[in-house]
Amino acid sequence: MPTRFRFAALLGAAVLLCACPPKKNPAEEPPVADGAGFPLEYATPRVEGGDPRVLQQVEAMGDSVYLDTVNVFVSFDKRRTWKEINAAALGSITKWVFVTPTAGLALTGKHGLAYIELDKDIIYYLNNEPAWSAWGYREDGTLFTVREQVDPGSPQRGDEKVRVWLGRRRDFTQDAPWPEVELPGLPFSYRTYRSSVHFGADGALYVASYFGLQVSRDEGQTWQQVPVMPDEQGSIDWSGVDLFVTRAGTLFARTPNTSFVSRDGGTSWAQAPMPGGLANRSSMMKMEEPVPGELHFRDVAYRSTDEGRSYQQVFTLERYGFTHSLETLFFRGGEYYFNLNLFSNFVGATPDTALGILNPPQVSALGPSNLSRAFPLGGGRYAGLWNRSVITYTPGDVEWKVEHFFDNTYFLHRLRDGRLALAHHLGLRFSRDEGVTWSEPLRLSGASTNSVSIKALVEAQGRLFVSGPDNASCRTRALLESRDEGASWQPVTAQIIQNPEQSPVSLSYQPEVTTADGSGRLLGSVSDLSSCRAEGSFAVSSEDLGRTWQGFKDRVPLAATSSGNLLAIQDDSAGEAVLLRARSSDEWRPFGAPKVDGVTVPNLFVGQPFIHVDAEDFVYFVDGQRVLKSTQPVR
Repeated sequence: MPTRFRFAALLGAAVLLCACPPKKNPAEEPPVADGAGFPLEYATPRVEGGDPRVLQQVEAMGDSVYLDTVNVFVSFDKRRTWKEINAAALGSITKWVFVTPTAGLALTGKHGLAYIELDKDIIYYLNNEPAWSAWGYREDGTLFTVREQVDPGSPQRGDEKVRVWLGRRRDFTQDAPWPEVELPGLPFSYRTYRSSVHFGADGALYVASYFGLQVSRDEGQTWQQVPVMPDEQGSIDWSGVDLFVTRAGTLFARTPNTSFVSRDGGTSWAQAPMPGGLANRSSMMKMEEPVPGELHFRDVAYRSTDEGRSYQQVFTLERYGFTHSLETLFFRGGEYYFNLNLFSNFVGATPDTALGILNPPQVSALGPSNLSRAFPLGGGRYAGLWNRSVITYTPGDVEWKVEHFFDNTYFLHRLRDGRLALAHHLGLRFSRDEGVTWSEPLRLSGASTNSVSIKALVEAQGRLFVSGPDNASCRTRALLESRDEGASWQPVTAQIIQNPEQSPVSLSYQPEVTTADGSGRLLGSVSDLSSCRAEGSFAVSSEDLGRTWQGFKDRVPLAATSSGNLLAIQDDSAGEAVLLRARSSDEWRPFGAPKVDGVTVPNLFVGQPFIHVDAEDFVYFVDGQRVLKSTQPVR
């Protein structure tokens, strides 16, 4: 067929296809309470992933990031996507160095040194070499190894038989022998120096071994002894001396008690100043030089740009409200990666960057489920309550960001005027800038410490209502109202409470608000607290702002749409389901189980369920890690 006819035929087919009625996408249809399921979509990425969350090593080259949290992950696109490495099959990876953005050297538990091409899953085992005690990779592509052999002897008599070899290799994909050169048997000290390799900017090669510290300035052809800690410093226990040499040749000797520095090649030594008054914590100071000319540490947020003469604090966690201590800290690729003790892993924390929550996915086990509440902020942004922190997510960001941490925070809510309300042990705070700054806490009880634990914050008829247990008494449940946008609160006293048979109940029955409908009617439940346990509970409603309550035999509504439809949750032996009671009906009808792409989301309502309906009647849930949003509004 000629080309012009073939094009005409294709065009005709396109016209015929366009003339057909479009096929409806189920995700574009509003949810129907027919028991088939409640369609949802994941609106955000996970807050966090790997568990346990011990940050053991971070390395970066270009857009590639290597992350070891017991489970090992690598990203080639600046943390947007992650790939998990089967470190267990290698007997764990205890050290990683990038050679290229997609490959590097790994110290494995089963096979020793290995060269791994991460993007191709190809491993070259470099295990046919003599046993070595230290190794280092120089930026010109050369791998150096140190091998020691010590025959038993008496350090006091100096008759040990010690030999030290230095090996090097540049080709990691060929099974070639490593050329080694034996270091000269120079006099050595009775002190024990941990083996290590260091590289100077002037081409100097430093090797710490049983001999002490030696330096070569001609690529290993000749060696000179570097005097490390003369005998007059011997009043301090020198067992196990760590050595660190900067690119500029400054020498640091770290002992379990003190750190010393030499700026003249080891001729003289002085006690090294340490940041933050930590001069006597040298065993905990993990010094490194990730950027030429910048000294950083693994457990304090300080750096030095003058070879350790002075230190500057690079960030403080107080700006986020954190009181936790740093466990590990890495400065890689211009960012700080760190772990907070018993908390989680983060990235950022410089004065001009936000604090992100590291979230590599973990396939083998679920991460902690700590995202308990979340609310849309507009434009696809969200604010959530996670690990007692207010966090936010913006579309396009790699991670959720921490806005602020408060001790003992347990409740977060977004009001219609856009404010965020947060409750913790000191009371209730408000934020008008999406969690960046917060008002001072306002106590909701007359006691010296706040005793009211908020479970719900409800808006009705221009007023705010909060309800929840009053920890001052197990027989009391608080119900308070504010007529001035939360600036002050007054208790609401229920004058009459009627059970579903319309008979009044005793004052031991206490109301709890869960939501309000479009007319301003308060909805919730009451329970008999006379025995300090919630007994005889039933659903109630109030049309006079909580002064009188009418009971009814029904489920307790948890949310309401703008048109007055009520939503509830079923979580029993029959399974989980979202329920709807239309404004014009007295019957609850099931949407069915919550589903994403037709697959049921399990255990979404375990514990105290969270449900939120926005101004457009979209419905939101959280699964502990992500926000789930209804694919269409509930009409």
